[in-house]
Amino acid sequence: MSFPSSPANGATTTTNGINYIYSTSTNAWKRVAVTIATIGTSTIAGTASSYQYTLGISNTLTLVPAQVWAAVSPVTLVDAATITMDLSTAVNFTCTLTAAVGATRVLANPLNAKPGQTGFIQFTQSTGGSPGNAVTFGTNWHWAGGTTGTLTTATVGANDILFYSVLTTNYLLGSMVNKVI
Repeated sequence: MSFPSSPANGATTTTNGINYIYSTSTNAWKRVAVTIATIGTSTIAGTASSYQYTLGISNTLTLVPAQVWAAVSPVTLVDAATITMDLSTAVNFTCTLTAAVGATRVLANPLNAKPGQTGFIQFTQSTGGSPGNAVTFGTNWHWAGGTTGTLTTATVGANDILFYSVLTTNYLLGSMVNKVI
């Protein structure tokens, strides 16, 4: 492997498909990215993190199974009067509804919805006290068959799953499956 001699600070070079930048403070070349492959006009430069995968922010990174599984692992939503999910942080969510918040909360329109994105939210009724926690939905939520999804409210610890598909940034199609666990 050969590098240019007497490089200036910040000089770059590519050797064997690997990009390097030179630092005069360390008198060393530092590896900055690995070119894995070139497909058409796109260069694959490395591995995407689960964050980059979820956001879809890079066209030059590859996916490996660990990052994909990390990106789809459910994220816990905090129970509150208004529950808002940020679809740039996850696609699947869980939320345990507690009596302390009150009987009804609103699942707000999600932040950062991307057309084509799909996922689920698992709602669990409180295991302490009485069940009966309900959820209403923001204006961007629409329902298969036209019937708004409802939670199982008469069973302590009931688990209901809301499956969703983002059709446009302001149109989510939902389908509720009750008493799954």
